Amino acid sequence: MLEHKRAASQLERLVTYKDTVMQHVDALRNTELNKTLISALQESSKTLKSMGIVEGVKHAEAVVSDVEQSMAQAQELTSVLGMPIGIGLSDDELDAELGLLEAPWMPPRMEPIREEVVERLCEAV
Repeated sequence: MLEHKRAASQLERLVTYKDTVMQHVDALRNTELNKTLISALQESSKTLKSMGIVEGVKHAEAVVSDVEQSMAQAQELTSVLGMPIGIGLSDDELDAELGLLEAPWMPPRMEPIREEVVERLCEAV
């Protein structure tokens, strides 16, 4: 049963890692597409400037700036999503924790109250 739980836990971690890798692949594809878009917008801006169309250039530059900000936010989000989930315990540590959870609960052993403590409490009242 313990081996089954360990295998299930490992499978779950692998699925999580696979999903994370797929998210990174998608993010890289989106980043490449965004770079292509920025490059095209920059070329359009240069062309418009050379033709003397200033208002279109300002708009294109604003769009490029917005896209660059969006890319920075997307990269930050991707790095956060890429962080592994969990607390980083080894299988042995997890097995020990599981053993503690499966063990019957026993209340902690309490020391008897010393007589001098009782006397001080009575004097305070």
